[in-house]
Amino acid sequence: PTFFFLYPVVNMIFIVFIIFSVAYGFVPPPLDQTIRHDRSTSKIQAASSAETEACAMFEQKHGRAKPGSYFFVEEKRRKSTFQVLAKIYGTDVALEMVRRNPSCLAYDSRNFSPSLAKFAETFGQEESKAMMLRNPNLLAVPPEGYQSAEKAGKETLYLSYVVEATRPLGPILLFLLFSFLATPAVESISGIPIRSIIFSQ
Repeated sequence: PTFFFLYPVVNMIFIVFIIFSVAYGFVPPPLDQTIRHDRSTSKIQAASSAETEACAMFEQKHGRAKPGSYFFVEEKRRKSTFQVLAKIYGTDVALEMVRRNPSCLAYDSRNFSPSLAKFAETFGQEESKAMMLRNPNLLAVPPEGYQSAEKAGKETLYLSYVVEATRPLGPILLFLLFSFLATPAVESISGIPIRSIIFSQ
């Protein structure tokens, strides 16, 4: 009889002991909780590492920018801009965008999401994201107004493939390519047969 009388008391003491043990770290938490915590910690560490790498790439390219210039961007803003990119495109894609165009950390991050939405109205969500990765310069395009995302045509999409294909050539050769592609328009305006002069030499 005494045993049955003490059983609820012992049971209660045992439950209280378990609660306090878990709360104060004497007993490890359940395995699934540990896994979730580890995954969460890993994601935070990976995001922090990518953020640091992105800021370092920007610093390498624009570290000598003078105060007041467009590319003089404080580290706090660089990190904030990268966080916005990562939220929209994912950490890995955001880091690759910065790798291809470090200058994008100086762009107005408030335009990133609405501009993507406008591009998506024309090209679709997934194709627009792929286009932005091929040509991260498009991150600077505003969502509305003159030369904006809402006015983008198929040439914007096609040009992103050109940028992707010619990236290994470097900025100088890419500039020369675009200059040559623009030659017909220059000829029509100036009336000077530039290509004929060049190829007749």
